[in-house]
Amino acid sequence: MLGYWNDRRPTQTLAEVGRIMGESVRQGRPMRMIEPGWSSWHSYSRSVTAEAVLKAARCMKDELYDAGYRYIQIDGGWWTRPGSYFVNEDFSRGIRDLSNQVTDMGLKFGLHISPLRVNPTDPFLKKHTDWIMQPYGKQIIDPDDDEMITTKGMIYLDGSHPDVPSYLAGQFRQLVEDYRPTFMKWDHHYGGLEEGDRFDPTMTGLQAHNKAIRLIRSVLPEELVVTRSMGWLYGAIECYDAVRVGNDINHPGVSSKKEPYANITFGKTTGTIDDVLVGKDYKGMIRFARSIAQNYYIHNNIAICDPDAFFATPQYTLEEARCHITLQALMGGFIFGGDRIESLPQERLDLYRHKPLLDVWSNHQHAVPLDLFSGADVPRIWKLELDDRIVFGLYNWMDDAADTTWSLEDLELDSADYTLTDLWSGKPVSFGKKGLSLSMEPHSVRLIEFK
Repeated sequence: MLGYWNDRRPTQTLAEVGRIMGESVRQGRPMRMIEPGWSSWHSYSRSVTAEAVLKAARCMKDELYDAGYRYIQIDGGWWTRPGSYFVNEDFSRGIRDLSNQVTDMGLKFGLHISPLRVNPTDPFLKKHTDWIMQPYGKQIIDPDDDEMITTKGMIYLDGSHPDVPSYLAGQFRQLVEDYRPTFMKWDHHYGGLEEGDRFDPTMTGLQAHNKAIRLIRSVLPEELVVTRSMGWLYGAIECYDAVRVGNDINHPGVSSKKEPYANITFGKTTGTIDDVLVGKDYKGMIRFARSIAQNYYIHNNIAICDPDAFFATPQYTLEEARCHITLQALMGGFIFGGDRIESLPQERLDLYRHKPLLDVWSNHQHAVPLDLFSGADVPRIWKLELDDRIVFGLYNWMDDAADTTWSLEDLELDSADYTLTDLWSGKPVSFGKKGLSLSMEPHSVRLIEFK
């Protein structure tokens, strides 16, 4: 239960709860951070090809390497169907060759896979029908729900069966040895967590899931970094370095061949969370910001926060793109772009490599949304306290311009002689007698350093 005290804000209490929970559930396992990177899903979905990945890798080497970008992560689509993971024909030289080409550029290779998800036509699994979990109920998937449509037609393995964990452990070890990723994204855990008829009826969905995941992780290299998507927060959490926070942010793909810019919308800025639909027109940054604001306490306590990719696509205004990448930097977690980066105008690539922003991110600390409990909607005030400075992300999420004055109390600051700098423009910012006064355009952000 959270509340207000004279000497402690509810945001501080929630962070303390996260620390206590993390000490319990992580079992002393470390969390490893990785360098910035790029993910294939958001621009290509399952139409990704080896050449598409290599285009991104070459662009990263030429344009983003000096800014610290290293990871090329291939998401879903490299296989024909989950299960035995036959590589599709668009990777005619195989995934090992692609991995080698990426690492030969001095970059690092990441791979997506779904540990418990298989398909009913897999010839191997047809011989092991008792490995399949039979859920008590089946949910009809909305075809506009990009987060769940990728599970349509899939079935899930039963981790309570004594042969399933060892089978998966062997499969994963072979994948890692053959393809040599140093980072993996494990996806689609939900189906394996459902309750249903299991081989061992004494095990819950969570117990069966944890049994399989823990054995898989135990046979893989300790230095392999693993993030988890679409799963329950505490499911074998010690096996993961990071967990996805927030929703899938875009409807995968691009606007056109002529303008190959990743699909994204800013999102709906008014109404309650219940009013925000899941469909393609309502995805976007606003829904994402609402979601991640509730999860800041997870970061560096329970796991590293792994938000969905950011975008600098011209489907955003330039200021909207700044809003997105600024929010990711203030989270301090994994930071991956989702654009077809080789197609971006230079002014958009400049957002990826803006040094003052990346310096903020490199502290790997999560800003606290100060008005999470007191604000009307999406938090506007994101405060990041560092050893040598305090950095604020101040947002106007709305569709109209806003003039706002924030007092020292609003910013939870002690009275002092501060020097303020706008980290996007590099210009000084004044702090008046009443506080920090800003005139902000719609859908805009100011990233301001206090020293």
